[in-house]
Amino acid sequence: MERSRSLLHVMYMWFFSRMRKPMTLRSRLILWNVVVLVLAFLVLGVSVYLLMTYYLQSDLDKRLTVEGDRLQSTTSIWLAVGNPFDSNLFDRLARTDQGDEFTSDPTYIKLFDIESGRTLRRSPNLGQERLASSSQELDAALRGEEIFKTYRNSGGEQVRMLTIPLRDDNGHVVLVAQVGQSLKEVEQVRTWLATFLIVGSICTALIAYTISFLLTTRELKPLRVLSTTMSNLSAQGLGTRLASKGQTTEVRLLTKAFNQMMERLEASFSLQRNFVADVSHELRTPLTSIRGEIDVLLLNPELGKGVREDILAVRTELERLSRLVRNLLLTARAEVGVLPQPPQQVQEAELDILLIELTHQARFLNQQVNVELEELEQCCVYGDADLLRQLFLNILDNAMTYTRCGGSVRLQLRCTEDAPVEVRRKRAETVTQWAEVTISDTGPGIAPDDLPHIFERHFRGVHTPHTTLRSKLGSGLGLSIALLIAESHGGTITVDSELGKGSQFHVWLPACETLMAARVQK
Repeated sequence: MERSRSLLHVMYMWFFSRMRKPMTLRSRLILWNVVVLVLAFLVLGVSVYLLMTYYLQSDLDKRLTVEGDRLQSTTSIWLAVGNPFDSNLFDRLARTDQGDEFTSDPTYIKLFDIESGRTLRRSPNLGQERLASSSQELDAALRGEEIFKTYRNSGGEQVRMLTIPLRDDNGHVVLVAQVGQSLKEVEQVRTWLATFLIVGSICTALIAYTISFLLTTRELKPLRVLSTTMSNLSAQGLGTRLASKGQTTEVRLLTKAFNQMMERLEASFSLQRNFVADVSHELRTPLTSIRGEIDVLLLNPELGKGVREDILAVRTELERLSRLVRNLLLTARAEVGVLPQPPQQVQEAELDILLIELTHQARFLNQQVNVELEELEQCCVYGDADLLRQLFLNILDNAMTYTRCGGSVRLQLRCTEDAPVEVRRKRAETVTQWAEVTISDTGPGIAPDDLPHIFERHFRGVHTPHTTLRSKLGSGLGLSIALLIAESHGGTITVDSELGKGSQFHVWLPACETLMAARVQK
């Protein structure tokens, strides 16, 4: 019983310590199945143990009672035929059957004088063995009671004893006898039974765990497929549907709900794509037409100075509106998943040539800021050249916006293997060569509190000490779009900034190693 209690306590502590930790559904189901089965086995085992203990002790008590009846019968017959009440009777009563191949446990007998309580005879098999006896039991026997009690002998072995009175033909108590047997075999059976139950519980737990693992793995497979499908879901995979044949009712209902959700999402994304395409066409066409008309007006040499300046101001605002529309459309395209496919499926882009073109273009955006092209290595990447141009133009425009008159913006391109840890961590596969484009400015810098948020949509820095009128008119979309384009090409953007000294934007893109090697060799 003590072992069973300790085992139950250990299982209780282990179970609730596990349940307090986050676990998968499969682990919880397996754990509950194992615990319920083991608890049922323990309840059955404890019941069997108690019943077996009760049966063995009851059987032993019955044997002692039979032996006591034999002593009473022998005493009655001896005295009934007129034999004297002497030592011959005592010797006859103390003579016991030492057992055979079926009854190996000997019976111990002791006879006590009813007057003095001293021991009159002991069975030969007792030898020098001493069995405890008390005056209370002798007094109870003299009153005609039969007392069962368990003692521990001098060797530490438990003995079951029955104390009974022996009477003559007239019903008078003439002797008090103690009949006993060792509980050694009973203890052995109980020990073996407890060991069997404990080992059986452990084996049952292992078998239950194995079976539960196999069954729950098979039954939860549709849920794993559903979870994997949802984890890998993208705007290009909205046509995915799951089969519901051969599944349980609950999983079938869940699969049906998932398929219906995918149908609604696919229809919604289709409407958004069509809307973005229509808006893109409808907005760009009039803007292009207006810009063409303005360029035609500017060709007229008869325009007055004031009118020409007004038209140039209108063209400047029109260019800003065009950039705003382009950014809004690009953001909408990213949200509905119509950005280009991974870089491996598109053309090669030569970043050095692209940056040279952007440098010439940027010098016309704000002539009050110097745009310088510094170190320029030959680097190629896989990607969409137009989107990459948009990426660098957004960062360049942001740098020129926040740089004061007379300041400078510098561009640098190099190929390297030493990308920062946060850049390499974002790539699932190994990239050995990186193209690093650095755009530096001499602006006011970015406050540390604003730095983690600069790539959020519509974020405007509130801690920057210097802003211009042009920055106040910005949309707050340029950097978020730049990061979207960089990530769609397998890269990312990192920023270093210090207040009062300026900022450095580092664009990291996986380099096309084969094309780079060919160009260098040429």
